[in-house]
Amino acid sequence: MRVTGSVRPPARGGRPKAADAERLGDAVLEAARTLFTTIGYERTSMDQVAADAGVSKRTVYSRFGTKAQLFSTIIGQLGHKRLDEIEAVAVPEGTPREVLHGLAQLLIDLSINPEIIALERLTADMSHDFPEIAEIRAHQSQRMIAIIMRYLEQIQNDEPAPVEQLKHDAMVFLSMTLLPKLHRAMMRRPATLEDEDAHVSRAVDIFLYGYGR
Repeated sequence: MRVTGSVRPPARGGRPKAADAERLGDAVLEAARTLFTTIGYERTSMDQVAADAGVSKRTVYSRFGTKAQLFSTIIGQLGHKRLDEIEAVAVPEGTPREVLHGLAQLLIDLSINPEIIALERLTADMSHDFPEIAEIRAHQSQRMIAIIMRYLEQIQNDEPAPVEQLKHDAMVFLSMTLLPKLHRAMMRRPATLEDEDAHVSRAVDIFLYGYGR
């Protein structure tokens, strides 16, 4: 009997290996994140996500569900990754001003970049229509407040403040340092480095004055 072609082993079906599955998921998330931040949520299609990720549309839907669920996944992943990085930094020793100035700069450095700002703009527009996104952001905000509380505990006197007061003070600190910078970035109102440094320094000084330190 003559063999007219090469003999291929039978194809193996079933699910991809864990490492391959993770790579596929990462490819989809990267493609979707790029599309959302460059052309916006409405103009991004699942077909385009699949094409840019090099996977089938079925793969995208089976792993992430709807486009809204995919967007929520990206918001959660990016926000928690940023918070993980902040939490990994040990609270430094130093004067109260040094500790809080370092914290403010850390929050700004890890929260202000074009990709995050673009997603912040989209999130602000979509939170009303997608309650799940609002829930994700609320959880992330709680983590951020807990991080700031850890720093405030470092600079307390011998008599610690009640937890609720500490939480309120953390929210005030956040509103005085990171949030103005984030708002300016979202409104595309750049400031010079000298202005940013002056704002952080002055905000920390005013906070410490009111904080009694």
